[in-house]
Amino acid sequence: MKKLIPFPYIVGILFFAASCLTDPDCIRINDNVLKVAFLDEDDDRPDTLIVNSVYILGLEDTPVFQDTSFVAMDLPLNLDSTSMTYVINSVQGIDTFAVTYTVNNELITPECGLTTSFNDLEFGEFTFDPDVLILVDQRILNEIETNVQILF
Repeated sequence: MKKLIPFPYIVGILFFAASCLTDPDCIRINDNVLKVAFLDEDDDRPDTLIVNSVYILGLEDTPVFQDTSFVAMDLPLNLDSTSMTYVINSVQGIDTFAVTYTVNNELITPECGLTTSFNDLEFGEFTFDPDVLILVDQRILNEIETNVQILF
């Protein structure tokens, strides 16, 4: 004997499924890291840089990276600031570069909460040769692969 599902249960399941379709979209498209890629100066192809340390100026005792190598790296951005200065100590020498950016906070919905976006990325002071430090994209988004290229 087959057991039938009562009509009220079916209606309840349909209402529950429909309510899921009306929930706000809480997907985060913003990122809070600066994406840096290292390229060979001769052919603009990805190249590995051997790094002794990478740190944020003023936080020398807490390296972001230490004794490693990279083709690309993600450097943290500060929510409470509009600029950061990074120091890269590599086999190529010690160089610094500063970036400035805007910080925008926006309430998506009460359910999703607050989102922070970083935009208008620009270089501040730097010790790199101007020809080897390239700003690729001023937006800080998950979909962006590279914000800064460093040729060596």
